[in-house]
Amino acid sequence: MTFNWIMVLGLLEVVKQVMPIVEHRQCARNIFANFRKRFVGVHYETMFWKASKASTEPLFNVAMKEIELLNPIAFAYLMETKPKSWSRAFFQEGRMCDAVKNGLSESFNSVIRDARKKPIITMLKEIRLYVMERLYNLKIKGSSCPDYKPFPTITLLLDKLKIAQRFWKVLPSVLNQFETRNLTKSYVVDFDKKTFATISYLNRDVGNYVDPMFYGAFYKNTYNYQIHGINGSNMWPPTEFIPPLPPLKRRISGRPKVNRRRDASEKLPRHTVSKAGKKITCNVCKKVGHNKVTCPQAKRRPKLNVKKRKTYVGENGKGAQGVGAGSSGSKSVP
Repeated sequence: MTFNWIMVLGLLEVVKQVMPIVEHRQCARNIFANFRKRFVGVHYETMFWKASKASTEPLFNVAMKEIELLNPIAFAYLMETKPKSWSRAFFQEGRMCDAVKNGLSESFNSVIRDARKKPIITMLKEIRLYVMERLYNLKIKGSSCPDYKPFPTITLLLDKLKIAQRFWKVLPSVLNQFETRNLTKSYVVDFDKKTFATISYLNRDVGNYVDPMFYGAFYKNTYNYQIHGINGSNMWPPTEFIPPLPPLKRRISGRPKVNRRRDASEKLPRHTVSKAGKKITCNVCKKVGHNKVTCPQAKRRPKLNVKKRKTYVGENGKGAQGVGAGSSGSKSVP
């Protein structure tokens, strides 16, 4: 594969040819960022994410029908973007990932934010050190997990599902087949195909029905590889060549941008500090339990009658200040 071939076909088409079996998805956030440039409104945003996170194709069709009734042009625009690549309803089974956003690469870019400012060799060295340390830490984290049991993170998700299952009613149909109902929602359950969870109805262990991909053995196999450390330049063998000089330092006009440019549709995290349980101290009496607004001592203090200075215009056109009427040094208005 040559570089010119990549430039002609494009990176997306090259990846499809190299890995044709892999499912190719698009980041739903990028799709919506382009969508909102033409169709502005909170209602568009709500309906788009409803369609993107729909778990079944009928739910996706309901969300897209709402967009079509509101604006047929917006509906046609979204259908041209290939919804099968950014809607959860069309993701292939067995892929073990239902994420609709490309948050993994954004997290990695945030980690290497400082390394990206440095020369390419130094940047690659710092990335290698970060990945080497991360692989070691994750390997230690999974070493105590049983091989044929779900990983602790998956166990926490199962505990949340156990709480939500109380609102579902299970009706047996035939052997290993059931119907689950929750108000207007109804799903057919097949234990052999693992299409839904009615395990508690039969008093069985939920962990036995988790896909082996989420077992501890697969987690350990993921981080089984390691990156070996290398010696620094002080241990390199000497050569007869003249060492290259560092590149000239250039400073671009303006303040350098470090953080990723957020789209207008992205909600910024709010940094708030809770005052629950915090004791208030008054600035006047220094007692705990109230502030200076409700302080009884502050209410008994007499208000000072302070007169404001007035500015008068003299004969030469210049201003002169006085204390006020009846005070020394005041000037009368001509």
